[in-house]
This record gives sequence, C-alpha cells and structure tokens, in this order.
Amino acid sequence: MLPNALRSEAEAVLDAFASLPPDPYGAIFGFFDGHGWNMAFDHQAQRLNGIYDFADSGLAPLHQEFVYSSFNSTDLTARIIAAYEVESGHPIDRQRVDILTGAHHLWELAEEADSSAHIEIMIENVRQWQAHRLRSN
Repeated sequence: MLPNALRSEAEAVLDAFASLPPDPYGAIFGFFDGHGWNMAFDHQAQRLNGIYDFADSGLAPLHQEFVYSSFNSTDLTARIIAAYEVESGHPIDRQRVDILTGAHHLWELAEEADSSAHIEIMIENVRQWQAHRLRSN
C-alpha cells in the first residue's frame, strides 16, 4: 500500500519507534489533538482565539503533545517546542517528537487500509511528513 519511495523511511521510523525508551518526563494530562482543525484563529489579527475538541485529552507521554501541530506546520511545532522549553525549563527531544509523528501517520494509514476513500489522503500525509520532518536543533 505504501509506495516504494516512502517505504524505507517508514520502516526506519517504525524501527526507531520500537526502540524508544519511556518518555523521560512520564505521562501528563494533555490536549493531544492540537492540530489546526481544532483551533480557532483570527487570521487578520494573527491570533489564536481558542481551541476545541477535547475528546482526545487525557494521560499520555509528554512528547506526544507536540505531534499534532506538525500536521499543519513543522515550523509551528518547532516554535511551540521552543516556547514550551522556555516556560517549563524542560528540553524537548525533537527527534523523539519526529519519530512519534511519523509513527502516528503510519498508524493512521494502517487504520484506513480498507478505506479506498481515505487511503490516498493517508499516503499523502506520510509523504508530507517525510518531506517536512521536524529536525533536531
């Protein structure tokens, strides 16, 4: 299902995911769905007015919280991480976030394997993740 051009990088991220140790900060209560479709923007004022859809909120590893903003922009994710590090004093492992993001996109692809209506969208999401990966600083 995954085109050959995307396969080796996908396999590498799955191997890296399988080798990840537990999150060094443990579990937190988080939003875990902070992508742009769940944010209310005032584009004219360049301001985030609010967030919604808290159905995925709960306890999960801290680094997981930084996955979803990259669905819209890895630059946004890098800025969110930088701001979090300043506010919290906790360094965030960008490579770990990237691995979690890739694994999430591949999980979504697997979830839609039987859906001809969505499979191409999921493959494109993997392609976009590979093209715009979050890089370590």
